[in-house]
Amino acid sequence: MENTGNSSTFFENRACRYYPCHTGLSEINCLFCYCPLYSLNSCPGVFSYVKTRSGARVKSCMNCDFPHRRENYGAVIRCLMSRGEGAAAGLPDLRDTPEEEALRFKIRARWDGLAKPIDSLGKLEKLITQIGVIQGTEDVRLKSRALVIFAGDHGVVREGVTQTDSSVTKTVAENLAAGKGVTSILAHKAGADLYVIDAGMDTPNSPQEKLVTGEIVDRKIRRGTGDIAKEDAMSREECLDALAAGEKLAQELKDRGYDILATGEMGIGNTTPSAILIGHFLQKKAGAVTGRGAGLSDAGLKKKTQVIRRALERTCSLTDPVSVLAAAGGLEIAMMAGLYLGALRCRLPVLMDGLISQAAALTAVMMNPDVRRILIPTHRSGESCGDCVLEALVLDPVIHADMALGEGSGAMMLLPMLDMALAVYDQMGSFADSGITPYERFEEAP
Repeated sequence: MENTGNSSTFFENRACRYYPCHTGLSEINCLFCYCPLYSLNSCPGVFSYVKTRSGARVKSCMNCDFPHRRENYGAVIRCLMSRGEGAAAGLPDLRDTPEEEALRFKIRARWDGLAKPIDSLGKLEKLITQIGVIQGTEDVRLKSRALVIFAGDHGVVREGVTQTDSSVTKTVAENLAAGKGVTSILAHKAGADLYVIDAGMDTPNSPQEKLVTGEIVDRKIRRGTGDIAKEDAMSREECLDALAAGEKLAQELKDRGYDILATGEMGIGNTTPSAILIGHFLQKKAGAVTGRGAGLSDAGLKKKTQVIRRALERTCSLTDPVSVLAAAGGLEIAMMAGLYLGALRCRLPVLMDGLISQAAALTAVMMNPDVRRILIPTHRSGESCGDCVLEALVLDPVIHADMALGEGSGAMMLLPMLDMALAVYDQMGSFADSGITPYERFEEAP
């Protein structure tokens, strides 16, 4: 394989989060930030050990012939899974920076100081802590929140993989924008601003291009995708445009002062491309990732499985995540993946909804593993392959309610729970205030 670039440029750009750990090495192209196998003794690549000026012994991947590069991330995970190490083993550990580690300790200590049993709010304490680490502050903020619903149509609907036709996408998107949809009601109760984004509906362009609530916002890349059973969903250039539009949207929302985002989607047929993306990246067979979506008969499920199998076969040789997304994804999925990438850059926590949001998140993680840092899981999807994604991303959601609506519904259900947990974190007195002997934290024996 070709080297990923000149080592001096690599370090001058500080692409390595552990810079300057290799200062003084003139001929090294370390992939520590990019390669999930770097720290494994069983790495199948060819590498050598070199010493830094400080005497530390590190790997040099200069002449490695294994496709560790970020654009080949899917191949890395497939390699691990073929050796029985599982998808989660293919993702590098998420290590806090020293500043993040200190902040996490500070937030955790504040939780432990409250006049209640330690860890008694369970996962909710961990989520509030993680949100604080993402935001970079002990004073966690959830006041200003936005739900972004991406809408797009899918050519694969012509294969008979859904109960309804693509015209329903536009109708539901309009109802959501008008406040008449299920998730519109949930967002209102949760105090979230709702934005409906036309990423690629098969409709004329909306007249509204500004980011507003109450109307469909036009960010359309093209009118619907190709039939992914037999052709690419979109061109690579269109895929990159959708990703860029999502990243730009994250920055817009950050600039408007939002503390936390949530993702949702609307697109008849979009469980099919989601299943293909999950199947491809996690090396699952069609039968393992195909669900009934919005409700399919046995005959419909069989047809959908066949379509997904054909698409997986058509894309099996692709390794670059962008190429996979262009070949088998959806415009709303691509734009959502871009929002996750942008949220990482903006340090915005994102509530990840159900299956389609999970597929977009997995795709974004394949492009940049650090995206996991800003993902807040909300619920277990009613679609079985959603569990595969949660396991691969090492995420454990709070809500187990057999929800299968999508549209950001699970994210809106979690927000009030986070509000209540944050109220305890902000308002409850300490043991000292109450004159109670504090609980001690005892770590479990290994």
